[in-house]
Amino acid sequence: MQQDFFQKLMELFRICEDLENMDGLHMIFKIVKGIS
Repeated sequence: MQQDFFQKLMELFRICEDLENMDGLHMIFKIVKGIS
């Protein structure tokens, strides 16, 4: 399950990056920072 979460998070990261969605990228950063 944890692996699925990270796969989906990386997929979402790529989508946000392609769309230059800075709000989405910042949110993903906060999620990853909170996990570590």
